[in-house]
Amino acid sequence: MITIFTTAKPFKGKARISQLNALRSWKALDPEIEVMLFGRGEGYDEASRELKLLHIPDVEVSARGTPLVSSMFAIAGARGKYELQAYINCDIILTEDFLLAARRIDLKRFMMIGQRWDMDVDEEMDFKTGLWQKKLKDKMRPESLHPPTGCDYFLFRRGTWKDLPPLIVGRASYDNWLIYYCRSNGISVIDASDVVTAIHQNHDYSHLKKGKEEAWSGSEARNNFSLTGGYDTIFTIIDADMRITEKGLVKNYCRGDLYRFFEVKMILNKDSGWGRFGLFGLRTANSLFKRLPIHGRQKA
Repeated sequence: MITIFTTAKPFKGKARISQLNALRSWKALDPEIEVMLFGRGEGYDEASRELKLLHIPDVEVSARGTPLVSSMFAIAGARGKYELQAYINCDIILTEDFLLAARRIDLKRFMMIGQRWDMDVDEEMDFKTGLWQKKLKDKMRPESLHPPTGCDYFLFRRGTWKDLPPLIVGRASYDNWLIYYCRSNGISVIDASDVVTAIHQNHDYSHLKKGKEEAWSGSEARNNFSLTGGYDTIFTIIDADMRITEKGLVKNYCRGDLYRFFEVKMILNKDSGWGRFGLFGLRTANSLFKRLPIHGRQKA
C-alpha cells in the first residue's frame, strides 16, 4: 500500500471544495491508504478528523510560512507507514489507475510522474458511488491535458531522497528539480501520462498577495531557482527515461525529441569533457541553425 502526503491552502471557499475532493479521492482508492497532511492553516484540524488523516503541523517552513519540500519528504520517510510513498498536490483527484500503475512497477529505485488533466470542479463530489470516476473521465477533452512542464504527483520508494535543499513547495522549479535529481542520481523516472488519470481542479491564486505572478516569479520562486542551480536543472516530464504503457515499461527518448534527448544526456554528463564541450557545441549549433534564413522552394 501507499503513504500519500501533502500540504494545503486554508480550507475555505473554492480551495476547501477542491482539497476535500482530492483527499477523499485518495482515501476512496483503498481503505488502507495512509494520508499525511503537513502544516497549519484554517480547516486543517477539521479535515484531518473527518477523513482520518495523519496531521503533522510541525514542519519546516520558509520565512513566509510555506512548507519546505526537504522537511516534508524527510518526515514522511521517517514516519510513513509504507515503503511506497507519494507526494501529491492537494488539488489533484486520483482515479484507480494510479494504483494499477504503481503495482506494475517492479524497480527498487524509481519515481513515477505524469501529466495532469485540468478541469473545472465547483462542488463537493460523492465518492461513495461507483460512478464518480466515469463522470470525470467523460468530461476530459484533449485540450484539457496540461503541458509536460509541471508535475503534480511523485511516487517513489522510501529512501529515495538524500540531502534535499530547502526548496519551497508550490513555487516554480521545485518539481522540475526533483526530476533532475532522480535522473542525475541514476534513479529511473517513469512517465505515467499514458495510463494515469490525474485530475487537476482549476483554481485561482488568491491565497497569494500577488497571485500567480508570486508563485512563478516571486521571491520564493527565485529562491528555488537559485538553489536548484539554474536552467540546466529544469527538467520536465518528457525528460523521464522510461514510460509506462498498457504493455508495461518501455524506454523513453524524450518522446522522440532527439535534440532534447542529447541535451539531457550531456547535462547529466557535464562533468566529463565530452559532456561540457558537447553541450556547448550542441547549443551553439542549434543557435546558429535558428538564425539561418529559410527559403521556400520556388514553384516550377
